[in-house]
Amino acid sequence: MRYASQDLELASSFVLKWPEGPQQEFQFPPKITANSMSGDFRDEGAKIIGIYPAFTYAGPNERYYSIETSYIVDGDLWTVGSVRRAVQYFRSYYFNLKELFSNEKAAILAKFWNMGGDGETTFFMRNLNIKHSDRYVGEGSDVHPLRTDVSFDLVLWWNFSPLTGGNEPKNGLESDEGLQESWY
Repeated sequence: MRYASQDLELASSFVLKWPEGPQQEFQFPPKITANSMSGDFRDEGAKIIGIYPAFTYAGPNERYYSIETSYIVDGDLWTVGSVRRAVQYFRSYYFNLKELFSNEKAAILAKFWNMGGDGETTFFMRNLNIKHSDRYVGEGSDVHPLRTDVSFDLVLWWNFSPLTGGNEPKNGLESDEGLQESWY
């Protein structure tokens, strides 16, 4: 299978580092399908007929990115085994979450294309959805779906305590030095 050079460059520049694990490999550039922000507003006024209510800003809610990516067994760089391993890292995050919290290492580090800051930022993942195609490829019992689509939300986690202990983040971002010491 031939890949466009721009796709290869974009896929490798999307950084997602697992807690106590490697950086996620992407076959194709992940798609950021939503960059969601919201806040809470309180109705502060009395209800008066003909008068619109008065609202005050109560504070922000979480900011999150909805992301989609795909893996296809191409029989060359992306084999049954390499696609299986790539998808397994997503599942492992949830299987190991209790232990990761116990060790204060539950944050995912990510940086993607000038969204969310200049450096790697801490996130947690929610709403993981892994969808497999109907067609399986491989030999014998070593088979995997031909195509696997992965979608998830990354929620900004700027107050992740191990990263803020000792070195206060600047606008929610930690310097590369502080991240390296806290991550491992």
